[in-house]
Amino acid sequence: MSGPESSTVESLDEARRRTGACGTLRGFLPPLTARQALVAAVAAAVILAGVFSADAAPYVPADDAQVLERLPTAGNQNLRELRRLHADLARKPGDLALAIRVATQDMSRAR
Repeated sequence: MSGPESSTVESLDEARRRTGACGTLRGFLPPLTARQALVAAVAAAVILAGVFSADAAPYVPADDAQVLERLPTAGNQNLRELRRLHADLARKPGDLALAIRVATQDMSRAR
């Protein structure tokens, strides 16, 4: 044969030669070394573990008063003062002047 039909036949013959009994392409990719196969298997396991653990439920505390995280305030004098004022207000909830001072600072901090 000659022309476009011959190139199609040659490409089909090449595909048949590379295709194994299971329909996989032998020789299409270079063979892996044992180390490369191990790295690929570990990478696949890590990816699959991430996929299956992605639907994990979030942590929900049993009590609304439970502290989940404390942010550092060591370098910020204003935050330390505000925390101290909040603690004072928790000890003396009837102190109107202190409540107004805390609310004012909270508002200015929020802006």
